[in-house]
Amino acid sequence: GATGATGATGTLSSSYGFIYNTGAQTVTSGTNVAFGANGPLLGISHTAGSGIITLNNAGVYLITFQTTDADNQVRLSIGGTGVPGGRYAINTSGGDVAVNVGQAIVSAAAGATAALFNDSATFMLPPAIGGSGATTNASIVIHRIN
Repeated sequence: GATGATGATGTLSSSYGFIYNTGAQTVTSGTNVAFGANGPLLGISHTAGSGIITLNNAGVYLITFQTTDADNQVRLSIGGTGVPGGRYAINTSGGDVAVNVGQAIVSAAAGATAALFNDSATFMLPPAIGGSGATTNASIVIHRIN
């Protein structure tokens, strides 16, 4: 058959980032999870070792995060304010280690800050889970979707 009309030209995200932690970390109650390393960043700023991430461009973002521990409750915050629906928790029996995964879609102004806040008791992010090599025990992936 005949080739159809060419569709509209799309654009790729103008902001994205992968920020993660592999080292042991004690996350005390009422503090942010610190992320020790950065993967690719575009339109997002983060200093390794900090818990604050800056969204350089205004827009709507899909933010997915995870922490690894036996028990914790964390919430995504934008500008220091908890995101509605952005609090996730795990509670394992017997101290087993599990992954707490959460996500939210948020609107943010240019220069807004994002963080993953500990709403629970102090918890540990353990290194080298399941083997001898360092494993990612906390991460956050950010995509600007509009």
